[in-house]
Amino acid sequence: MSATRLPKTPKPMSFAFALISRNRKSFAKSCLVTLTGAKGPCICLVLVLFLGIASVMAQSQQNTAAQNSAGSSSQEAGAPAAGTEGVVKVVHVKYVDVRRIRDLLDFFNVPMRADPALKVITLSGPPERVMAVEEAIRQLDVPAPPPQDVVITGYLLMATRQTSAETANVQEEEGSWALPEMAGASVPSQLDEVINQLKRVLNYKDFSVVDALTLRTVDGGGASVSGLTPIGRMYDYHPPNRNALTLGPNVQAQVSFRIDRSASIIRREGTSSVSIRELRLIVRPEAPNSSPATIFTDIDVGQNQQVVVGKTDVLSPDLALFLVISAKITD
Repeated sequence: MSATRLPKTPKPMSFAFALISRNRKSFAKSCLVTLTGAKGPCICLVLVLFLGIASVMAQSQQNTAAQNSAGSSSQEAGAPAAGTEGVVKVVHVKYVDVRRIRDLLDFFNVPMRADPALKVITLSGPPERVMAVEEAIRQLDVPAPPPQDVVITGYLLMATRQTSAETANVQEEEGSWALPEMAGASVPSQLDEVINQLKRVLNYKDFSVVDALTLRTVDGGGASVSGLTPIGRMYDYHPPNRNALTLGPNVQAQVSFRIDRSASIIRREGTSSVSIRELRLIVRPEAPNSSPATIFTDIDVGQNQQVVVGKTDVLSPDLALFLVISAKITD
């Protein structure tokens, strides 16, 4: 009777050694050694285990790389570095707009939240960055300088192309107009040059300053003033002397003088001026068949200078109304 030789079985220790190996090359080599002595289902089992373990090791390496990349991005975005404890600070703002500060300091790359109602800014991040932002806020949060006062004076000049009837000894026509009677009124010395220029250029011979209107405001503000002003007298016959013309009483006018938009100080090297936007003068005579006269413009006036703003007829072509203004900046 002949003996039957059984196939040689692989040693289990060689396969176990392959399972605990950390090196895939060693694992593959061990599997090849094992496969030389194994057949059938054993071969399939070894292949499945090899592929599964290789997939797990590859996924582990990908997860590690993703974690490293996320940590680097977090540090670039201003988050505390690994091992560094972040801080949170609430900074109170007294004088300036918290939203403007937040936008201005955004380049620090520190997370900030602004609450306009509470006037606070919340900071969070690494201590050194938070301290830098807090110091920048402290330097920006200062009170604005007090606004300077602006005084605009408007002189109303009534002018005629003829001298007064008493001086020229001429006979005026009934219904014509003359300058108003201003008891004790005199032309301010600062207007002498302006009046002389108007006499030369426009051939006006007689002037009367009927009013000086003052507007007081702050830098960038507006103002208005109104009231009654005498603007002229009419020649007429008055009993008992019906053979000669006499001048009637002063005719009043409602005057409105205002800055509708703003009077802003403009500072240049060695000088300052006031830029007036929407300066308006309205004169409404209290006389029959009369229409309002208006001057409306934008103008720049140097400090302590006198500038002719405009001219308009009032009551009749016999009279002209000039507006001359000056500006003064006070501390």
